[in-house]
Amino acid sequence: MKRAYTNGILLDGTEQMEPVQGKVLLTENDKITAIADASVSLDGYEVIDLHGGYLCPGLINLHVHLAGNGKPSAKPRDNAALVRKILSNRLTRAIAYRLVCSYAKLELLGGVTTVRTVGGIADFDTRCRDDSAAEKVLAPRILAANEGISVPGGHMAGSVAVAAHNNAEALAQLKKASEQKVDLVKLMITGGVLDATEKGTPGEMKMPPEMIKAVCDAAHKLGYTVAAHTESPAGVKAALENGVDIDCSYDCTGSVSVGDLQVKCETGGDDGHGSIGFEDAFAQSCNSFFIQLGQEIGADDIIETAQKLGLGKKALT
Repeated sequence: MKRAYTNGILLDGTEQMEPVQGKVLLTENDKITAIADASVSLDGYEVIDLHGGYLCPGLINLHVHLAGNGKPSAKPRDNAALVRKILSNRLTRAIAYRLVCSYAKLELLGGVTTVRTVGGIADFDTRCRDDSAAEKVLAPRILAANEGISVPGGHMAGSVAVAAHNNAEALAQLKKASEQKVDLVKLMITGGVLDATEKGTPGEMKMPPEMIKAVCDAAHKLGYTVAAHTESPAGVKAALENGVDIDCSYDCTGSVSVGDLQVKCETGGDDGHGSIGFEDAFAQSCNSFFIQLGQEIGADDIIETAQKLGLGKKALT
């Protein structure tokens, strides 16, 4: 199916975007193929007149819990007890599933066309994904993790994550998730803000490193990427050391601007490495990747984290 969107105001989604008028957006099989002048021939296209409305690429939300609508709660509540009650009978399960689908629909109506769920109730997220694909419900494209894997007293344990007491229980939950045909696996490594009982506790380590490694190794053998909840440098360090995946990439074109300087990527040649992820950038020492990563993180956060890790302090002799 070829469609042409006319008489709209286009927003391209980039940081410095400016509204563009007098253009036509052309698509084929729901993929953008061109942005053309208004004079382009539209033979063979279904023409959709936007009547001055705005049009932009779909947004992507990479951290979603479809078990909730995202609104802050007026008072603390026992989410684990609530989930137990929800799953206690067929009626409450059916009502809860309809709510999950309605929250997914809200994402879509807000312009989000892809969501990644990272902790949910039972198998509701994969069910909603499949019902959406079958056009039974209106929802964005969903990459689903279903229930996360946590530990007793850990982040979201008992609500949108299962509390694993040992490696065997964590691996059993991974097997269950695989049978539910999830798209990724989510670990709850540190505490979280919603679980905190006092200041400073959200970043506390909860999941032992050997459990992180056991789940990551098994998940990778099954072909899954592993995401993680980490709210401290110690949590990030444990995640990276034990196999949690890093999901970021940048375009290396051979050089990158730093203020008035143009810094070359010495290993990428004149044309650069192209789109490159963290592991390949580390292995190939890609200047462009790490400069862009640093620019996105910001100097203040880099310095703060370095100080927490002890960098700049006098070494023990």
